Amino acid sequence: MKIIFLLHFPTWQNLLNLGARKFGILSVPPVGCVPILRGTTSDGQCIHQLNVIAQFFFVALNGVLQDLNSEFPDMKYSLGNTYAIINSMTENPPFRKFLPLITSKLATNLVFLFLI
Repeated sequence: MKIIFLLHFPTWQNLLNLGARKFGILSVPPVGCVPILRGTTSDGQCIHQLNVIAQFFFVALNGVLQDLNSEFPDMKYSLGNTYAIINSMTENPPFRKFLPLITSKLATNLVFLFLI
């Protein structure tokens, strides 16, 4: 998989040579749990092999960014682990509640605001 990143290495170098120094990057989410893919399995479960690849992608991307950072020490980046974020939210859903809210003085209906 590192070969894929190395193919884009010149693009990163070009950006850095042009003066870009701050990057925000998101990794791959749990693609094995995308509904259309879950629908292809007999039990409707996530495809474990695809999720393993998604997790490996984060590790490989982090390695490439560290290599770039050693070549360009003034480069700053933030790598978001989208897989971990989504996985955490699905395994431990946050508490949500609905609150009634009147939208204006003349409103007769209640509107419910979804709070996260």
